[in-house]
Amino acid sequence: MRNDILSRNKRTMGTLTLIQGVVLGSLIAAESIASCVYNLGLYEKRDTLISVVIAMVSATIVFSTTGFFLGVLTVLSSYGLFDIDVSWKSWAALLVLCDISYYAIHVLSHKVRFLWASHMIHHSSHKLNFTTNLRGPVVYLSFRMVFWTPMVLLGFAPTMIIVTDTVIQLYTVVCHSHTMGKWGPLEWIMNSPSHHRLHHACNPEYMDRNFGGMFIIWDRLFGTIVTAKEKPVYGLRETVGVKNPFALILLEWKGMFKDLRHTHSLRDVVRSIFGRPG
Repeated sequence: MRNDILSRNKRTMGTLTLIQGVVLGSLIAAESIASCVYNLGLYEKRDTLISVVIAMVSATIVFSTTGFFLGVLTVLSSYGLFDIDVSWKSWAALLVLCDISYYAIHVLSHKVRFLWASHMIHHSSHKLNFTTNLRGPVVYLSFRMVFWTPMVLLGFAPTMIIVTDTVIQLYTVVCHSHTMGKWGPLEWIMNSPSHHRLHHACNPEYMDRNFGGMFIIWDRLFGTIVTAKEKPVYGLRETVGVKNPFALILLEWKGMFKDLRHTHSLRDVVRSIFGRPG
């Protein structure tokens, strides 16, 4: 029985990953054509190639570890506190929980160095277009599944969580647009391209702001919201001139291990790994 559930979860994740790939590929194609037709300069060959290579590395790691983490979640699901039925109410509640989870891990990915070492790749491009989505954190799957554990223990089926998380991920894909305008009153509740553009900016006033996934209300509640004041400058200062995708992937990891070699106490070790980036 447990093996059947695990197999179903694997098939579900595989199908949803394919859907994500088709949607993202279609958006990239449409945006790149529009950029060429209207001479928008949204794409750069080297930058796009780097994004593709990083996506290939991420996909390799994700697919090689998915079975293990789905297996853990499948085992944990048998210890759920409640037997939550599939209904519109449970889907709505799960959407809120998954979005809070997205916000939490996103904040931590900017505040904890070993998480930032993986997440910084997503911020490494000095362009903002739909290929930015290809620069996914290479070990993100393991982190997000840790944050799924409380929901599984509450009684939500892993399949429901996988589907809901995919919906949020697909939504955030659209937010990586440099050209899409404001959404009016919707932006009080929903994350939008105008919100997320600032999240990718390295302007001091925009750093570590607008972490939301589908909803921006968590940023409003926890004081991490910011609105546009000046033109955003994309990317990270430390990645300027780095043209090798593998150098980008390893950049912060190398810095962290370099610091670890010069530590003299347990406190220094903890700070080097779990302290703030930089």
